[in-house]
Amino acid sequence: MAILTIEKERVPYSFDMDMGTRTYTFDVRYNNKHDYFTMDISQGGTPLALGVKLVWGVPLFESMETTDFPLESIVPYGSNPEELVSWETLGNSVFLNVGDEHAVIV
Repeated sequence: MAILTIEKERVPYSFDMDMGTRTYTFDVRYNNKHDYFTMDISQGGTPLALGVKLVWGVPLFESMETTDFPLESIVPYGSNPEELVSWETLGNSVFLNVGDEHAVIV
């Protein structure tokens, strides 16, 4: 398992990440009015999912399971299952875990 670090001071921004044999582009956005983050994922310039909200314990892109998506799960996770993924908590008490070790669905 690895931790995917979101650079909040750069939001909105994009980054590429190799997962398996593919390179994916992730776009990170923040909704200031309602205090939540979303992510887009694309591969080779083709959007796969747009505006997916980060929710504690719920794997990103879980409802879009096709062969286009990474095999590894990305799960916002921390020590408190009642915690929201917000500006204050992301990177402090909630982290994006890559892998299946903390794939706790609430």
